[in-house]
Order: sequence, then structure tokens, then C-alpha cells
Amino acid sequence: MINQGTLDATDVVVTDYYPTSTTLSTADTNGWIDAGTSGTLSIANVPTGTTTTVQIALTIDPNFSGTEIYNNAEITQANNTEGLEDQDDPIVNQDGSSDDQSQSPTDNDVDDEFPGTE
Repeated sequence: MINQGTLDATDVVVTDYYPTSTTLSTADTNGWIDAGTSGTLSIANVPTGTTTTVQIALTIDPNFSGTEIYNNAEITQANNTEGLEDQDDPIVNQDGSSDDQSQSPTDNDVDDEFPGTE
């Protein structure tokens, strides 16, 4: 996760939209709160221009028969000293699915290193 803005982000909430055929692993020790088809993680502060690594442990359904799994996560809440709103477009509203691999015209991807991102 990268704070591309001009203000420090505080009280940040990251939402991970679990891919189909996955669940939050009982072995996850990263602080995620499970909500069934998604999970949230709170981060106290992400200073301007810094990168924060966020990890999650998911369990793949033993009946999964595919060859690839795409995982999407995004910042869904953040505060700052100016009280300004986060400018990202929600992934879940872009292409109809948290598993969607199609191109999405948002700034949710920085370096275009993953399939299905611009």
C-alpha cells in the first residue's frame, strides 16, 4: 500500500475482498477481522509518500479446480488532518466483482505489475 497523497493518512482501514473459493485462514496472525467474503485491517498511520506492506493468509477451498486466483484489496477508510475524503475509486464498484480481472481505470494500482490492472 502506498500513500500517494499529500497528507498523512490516519485511522486507515484496508478491505480485502476474498477471491472466490478462499476464506481467511485460521492461521492468519496479521490482525484481519473476518466478515465472511471480505476482511478488514486497521492501520494507525501511513505517512505521505511511504509504502506499507500488508499481508493476509487465506485458505483455498480443497475443491478449487482453477489455475489462478486473483486477490483484491483497497483502502476503504482513512482520515487526515484536513478532513479531506480519500480519492480512490472503490474496487467493488468498478467492474462488478472483487474477483474481476478486467482493466479498471483507477489509481488502485501503481506499477501495473499484476494482471487485470492498468
